[in-house]
Amino acid sequence: ENDDSKRIVRYLSDALMGMVTEILRSAVGRLPGNRRHVEIVLAFRELLAGDDRIVRNPAHYAAALHISPVYLNEVVKNITGTTASKYIQDEIILRAKRMLIYTTLSIKEIAFNLGFDDHTYFTRLFTQTAGLSPTTYRKKYLE
Repeated sequence: ENDDSKRIVRYLSDALMGMVTEILRSAVGRLPGNRRHVEIVLAFRELLAGDDRIVRNPAHYAAALHISPVYLNEVVKNITGTTASKYIQDEIILRAKRMLIYTTLSIKEIAFNLGFDDHTYFTRLFTQTAGLSPTTYRKKYLE
């Protein structure tokens, strides 16, 4: 069952990634001066999507893209309107929400799967970002 749940979450992530990529690619044509920036954001998204356990440090992704963390942050903010750190955090929360709804994993397991060694920190972050605790979120959306 756990493998099926992971596979479902992966398929949903891939579908979302495809939609975001298509939107960004269409933006490339309309923003010729920002083509390089859009390409960097697309590559950043692909790195995030490819990570089973997301690294919360933007410097990790900047290094993988052979650019500085400051430049990654500038480019992500320019294209998406949010910082690289916030973008990573939003991705984590989105995955957490999917796992809460589409899997039977415990909060602790979800936190670990998302790269958190401390599930209480994950719970605080989720509650602060989503406005509900993970347990309440799951109950609300499974009713």
